[in-house]
Amino acid sequence: MWRRLLGRKLLLVAGLAAGGAFVARLQAGPALDAAAPFADLLTRRLGVPVEAARVVDATAPAPSGLLGRPVEIWFTAPAGPLHDLHVATGRATAGGAPLELSTAVAITPTPGGDERLLDAAPGRALVAVAQGAAVVALSLRDRAGGRLDLQLAAPAAAATGQVTGAGFTATVDGQTVRVGPAGAEPAEAGVVIAIPPPAVPDHAATAPVIDAPFPPAAPASLGLPPSPDVAPWRPAGQGLWQAEVAGNIQLFAIDSRHWRLGLAAGVQAPPTGTGLGGRGQDAPGAAAWLDAPSGLAGLTEAGRALRPTTRLAASILMEAGRTRLGAWDRDEPAHGDLVQVATPLVLDGEVLTRRVSLGPDDARPLPRSALGATVDGVLVFAWSAAATATALGDALRAVGVQYALPAGLGPEARGLAIMGPAGLAPALPAMAPAAAWQAPRAQTALFLAPRRDFAAELDGRWRPLPGVRGAAHVRPDGVRVVVLEADAVRLALRPGAAEPWSGEGTPPALPPAEAPLALSTGVRSARAPYGLVVGERRWRAPRPDAMTLALDADGRPHLGRLGRGLDAGRAWSALVQGPALLEAGQRAVDAVLPDELPAVALGRRADGNLLLAVAPTGDVEALVAALEAEQAVDALRLADRGTADGGRLRTGTRDALSGATLPAAPVATELLVEAADPPPSVELVPAIR
Repeated sequence: MWRRLLGRKLLLVAGLAAGGAFVARLQAGPALDAAAPFADLLTRRLGVPVEAARVVDATAPAPSGLLGRPVEIWFTAPAGPLHDLHVATGRATAGGAPLELSTAVAITPTPGGDERLLDAAPGRALVAVAQGAAVVALSLRDRAGGRLDLQLAAPAAAATGQVTGAGFTATVDGQTVRVGPAGAEPAEAGVVIAIPPPAVPDHAATAPVIDAPFPPAAPASLGLPPSPDVAPWRPAGQGLWQAEVAGNIQLFAIDSRHWRLGLAAGVQAPPTGTGLGGRGQDAPGAAAWLDAPSGLAGLTEAGRALRPTTRLAASILMEAGRTRLGAWDRDEPAHGDLVQVATPLVLDGEVLTRRVSLGPDDARPLPRSALGATVDGVLVFAWSAAATATALGDALRAVGVQYALPAGLGPEARGLAIMGPAGLAPALPAMAPAAAWQAPRAQTALFLAPRRDFAAELDGRWRPLPGVRGAAHVRPDGVRVVVLEADAVRLALRPGAAEPWSGEGTPPALPPAEAPLALSTGVRSARAPYGLVVGERRWRAPRPDAMTLALDADGRPHLGRLGRGLDAGRAWSALVQGPALLEAGQRAVDAVLPDELPAVALGRRADGNLLLAVAPTGDVEALVAALEAEQAVDALRLADRGTADGGRLRTGTRDALSGATLPAAPVATELLVEAADPPPSVELVPAIR
């Protein structure tokens, strides 16, 4: 008996030894690159054709097994008409035959993205991201969620690539590009975005609540209606006020005359569905951060469509410093920032959740937020630690909000953080701490920044002007040039004593002009065909089709030909005509008489801002060249005849640039410039077209 038992033990030991040798031989085989057997197995298991598979050594544990070598199988497979990147783990023989295979995991579950595998390495894979027939990006993905993206400067017809040590090398339409975390070489190939694996923010510590960092101002000027359900507004910062509704909903009113809204797309949340991600970067000049709408129907950052736009979806469009809220009704893509949700929370002052469902959690008291606007362009942000969608909508409606989009829900309802003297901090202790808003941000967010002061961005040639948002400089040929922010100034005209009077009797005596800035323009010739009207007083009748500067009741300038671009029947507060110098960017053909006295012109740039130019010797050619150099598209000479005191730019009785004392009462007609609050940067529209 003992001999039989000993024999069995010896056979078992011999078998184990042989098996161990077999395992050793399998695991010591050459590197695996034959993916066809795994691709066939995955195709049968998934029921869809597996394309462009790569088999590499595994970096994470493979399914438990005694035999074979652990491997990763990276592959793309169709998801409808598009493709996603997947990875599975398994074991293979030395010849590449599958021994075990795990369930595949989608690395890019993007219903709107089309990813095609280019190369793979242990733990990483490189894909081309396509939109239609064009490649728009290359993305190196790892299993932990990290990414290294190259957003191409221009769509490409073809791209190949290989994974390298810390990045990848690609050939894009025949051009070789090397990409690493520090950037691309050549740099003009596109934008590189390095995104580390996601980390869960530490919400344990709450940053201190800051006091209002700016002097308070009265919210009555915003036109918010009083409501017995809304506690008194209190200042929370410059152009920012806070009030409470029903004891658990916080409202923040934002004066868009002083703030602009911007978008910073997050690197991961909400999912874009296209394989493209946001940068998650800080925004220069951002003074506050707040929740962005989630459950996106469309998302565009700086003209880059991360998620395709949806027709008629509730939208917030941020372009050129202005924000419009309404239904999307464009065929072409957005050129700025765009965020969309399928259905608004408030539409025309009605809370839609009273008759339709926006989601399964509408009636649950959860952390949530929303962003809307009044007809006067006031943004209102609502946040609660526990409220229903209807309660949040009712609170917005109570303060006059006509249109609002749902924003954060649950953990995504972070609230509002404000930059103060001590740094960024939550507006309320219950809101997410400052760490939740730090770059790189996983979640998409909106930010508030001061409205752009273009004068502060000019180069060193320019000198700021006192009392108004503008700047001036003198060109080498002696032409003085002034640039004014059109939205932040009001203009007026004061006819000079030398201005010809065509009315009955003597011209009215006008008091000396008091304004932060005044420019003497010259006068009209006695036989000139150009009009000058101030209020109900007509120095000279305006001529149809002449180039005209017209001022509306608020002193805002309008430039164009009267009756063709400018409404001749409108009651303008003032109107002055002169020879056209530029029209639609081209030199105009209006006759300009030679004159050795100062010549003065007004122009409008493509961005809408105003230019004033003075040629001291009457050199109209130099005047037009100066306007063209500053990108004027339309311009007129403000008087066809110069005067000795024409072209003087004064503040009180002193020259605005040199400080020299000037006569207090010039004989020339003067253009008066005053500072004014800009119009709201936010506008409600029925449709964004």
